[in-house]
Amino acid sequence: MTTKSKSMLVVATLAAVVVAGCSADVPDGKVRVKGAVLKGGAPLAIVSPATGGLNFTAQEGTEAQSATIDAKGEFSVILSPGTYAVSVMAKDGVDTMDENGKQILAKNLVDRKYESTATSGLEVTVTSDGAPVTIEVE
Repeated sequence: MTTKSKSMLVVATLAAVVVAGCSADVPDGKVRVKGAVLKGGAPLAIVSPATGGLNFTAQEGTEAQSATIDAKGEFSVILSPGTYAVSVMAKDGVDTMDENGKQILAKNLVDRKYESTATSGLEVTVTSDGAPVTIEVE
């Protein structure tokens, strides 16, 4: 086997490992869904993952998952195909304390109604092909 053939074999093997590794983290019957959260038509920019998140609760069954929103307003979550109620939490930072020990609350970036799946009115349908979804808030 020539050096070029060995190099090609190594590259092909590494590519196979990378592809297998990418699909292995999604259990059978589930799909990775990527999407974006928009506010007023623009991405909901989050300061850090600790300040923005989504909860997905299945309309049928008991499945529930959460995801963080990144600085571009994007998220990724693994779910079974189906319809989910969605809640959104987004703040402009984290709660802190002043020098007197008084709590200073971070400002909500979305209306508080979005913090509960019972009041958000938000819903997404996850398809078996994992098509991207967009969640829009006011």
